[in-house]
Amino acid sequence: MVIAVQLALGIGFLVARLSAPVDESSASVEPSYSAQAYAQMQGILTSRGVALTRRSKAAFLAGIDPASTAFRATQERLYDNLGKLPFSTLSYVLDSSQRLRLPAAAAAHYGAAHTYVGLVQFTSALTGFDLVPSVEVQYLTFVQRGTRWYLAADSDLDSTDQRTTRGLWDLAPIDTLTSENVAVVYAPDQRALAAQCLAAAQRAVRRVAAVWSTGWTHEVVIIVPEPSMVAQLTSSGSDLTQIAAMTTAETTGAGGPPTGTRVVINPPAFRTLSRFGADVLLTHEITHVAARRTTSQSTPLWLAEGFADYVGYLSTGLSARSVARELAADLAAGRPLGDLPLQSDFDGSNPRLASTYQKAWLACRLIAARAGQAGLIRFYRMVSEAGTDPDTATATGLREVLGMTTPQFVAAWQSYVRAQLTPPRT
Repeated sequence: MVIAVQLALGIGFLVARLSAPVDESSASVEPSYSAQAYAQMQGILTSRGVALTRRSKAAFLAGIDPASTAFRATQERLYDNLGKLPFSTLSYVLDSSQRLRLPAAAAAHYGAAHTYVGLVQFTSALTGFDLVPSVEVQYLTFVQRGTRWYLAADSDLDSTDQRTTRGLWDLAPIDTLTSENVAVVYAPDQRALAAQCLAAAQRAVRRVAAVWSTGWTHEVVIIVPEPSMVAQLTSSGSDLTQIAAMTTAETTGAGGPPTGTRVVINPPAFRTLSRFGADVLLTHEITHVAARRTTSQSTPLWLAEGFADYVGYLSTGLSARSVARELAADLAAGRPLGDLPLQSDFDGSNPRLASTYQKAWLACRLIAARAGQAGLIRFYRMVSEAGTDPDTATATGLREVLGMTTPQFVAAWQSYVRAQLTPPRT
C-alpha cells in the first residue's frame, strides 16, 4: 500500500512494505538439509544476536565465510552501525521451512560443497521508539566448506522478488543525533540537514501529540540518507524528485500491526523547504506515525491523507485559499469539483495530484467544522477499525458521527469547498 501526500511545500509518502514468508509455489525449492546443518546455520545467527548485545565484534564476524571478503567488510560496517543505535531487542531466526535455490551463477561463484539461501527473520526494537519489535525479512546465503557452514551473503536474491529488507545501517556508515523524543539516523555528510530535521521533528511531535495523544510512543525515528539511497530504503519505484519525506512501516501478510515506522527524508527536495514548510511536512508525516496502528485497509486514502494535512496545517493561521491554491485555480478555471478522491486519484502520475490532496484536506476540515476535532478523530478511528471495505466503513462513520449519508456529505463538502475557495465579490 502506498499513501502519498502533496503539500503546498513538499510531498511525502506512507509506504507499508510487506514482510511475509515467500510463497514456495512460485520459488525454486532447495532440497532439505540435515537437522545438524540447519542447527549450524541457526547457531551462526544466534551468535550474531548475542554478539551485538554483548558488544563483541569478533563473535559477530566469527561465522562469516572466509572466502567472502567483500561481505565481511559490509558486516564489519553493519556491526559498527548497529552499535550506535539503542536496540532493546535483536535476534535472527532461520525459517527452515522456506528452502530457496540460489541462481546457478551465484551458487557456482562460491565454489562450495553446498549452498543454501534461507529466509531469516531479523527482529529488532529501538528502546523508547518501538511499541512492539519490528520483524524484517532477510534472505541470507550460507555455504558449506568441509563439515562447517558459514554465512556468505545477503544479496543473492536481490534481482528477484525475494529482496532483503535493508535499513540505512545496512547500506553505508551512519551517525545519530538524539533528543528526548526524536532519533535521527543519518549519513555522515548529511549532518547539517539531520540537525534541522531533529529540531523540526521535536516541534512536530508536540503538535501531533496535542491532537492524537494515544496509541504511540510520542517518539519518532527520522532517517536522513544519501539521496541515492532513498528509493532503496522506501522500496519505491516512483519518481522521487519532488518527494521531500516518506513514512515507511513494516507489515506482515497475516494482518498483524505495522512495526518499525520511520520517516525517511529525501535531502534534495527537503532542502527546498522553508522552516515553516519543514514543520508542516514533518507534522504531516509524524501524524502518519501516530495513527499508523489505527490506519487500516478500511481507511480511505482521502481520510488518511486529509487527516494528516489537517494536523499539519492546524494552528498555522493559513486560510483555505492559501493552502489549496491549486484546487482554487481549478475551480476558477471551471473544472468540475467531482466526488471525494478515489484511491487511483492519489497516483503520482495524476496531473491534479495537488488538488486531490487539497480536496481530502477540506473534507477532513469540514468534518471537524461540523463535529469538532474530537469528532474528526472519532470518525477516523471508527472508519479505520470497521474491518470492512472503505466505502462501507465511511458510510457507517458518517452516519454515526455526522448523521449524514455519503451522498449528503459529498454534497455538503462540494458546497463547503466552493464557499472556502471562491474569492469574495467586490
